[in-house]
Amino acid sequence: MLNVEINDIYHQNLEISIISYLSEYKNIDKNKAMNIYYNSKMADLIQNESYGIENMSPQYLARDIIENESELFE
Repeated sequence: MLNVEINDIYHQNLEISIISYLSEYKNIDKNKAMNIYYNSKMADLIQNESYGIENMSPQYLARDIIENESELFE
């Protein structure tokens, strides 16, 4: 049970960091960045712990969303 709670906290902190970096890199407000993040494929990959992607840095993951899911910013 403790491992599940720690994992949940880790994912929440990762998501917060990614959203903050998206906001900073693209100079958009945090609400828009949050909407972009939760509509991204990356959010699904992190939630499903696919490919160990949740272990990458939030800066890298934010840049990946910007580069590979640019349509979300339109």
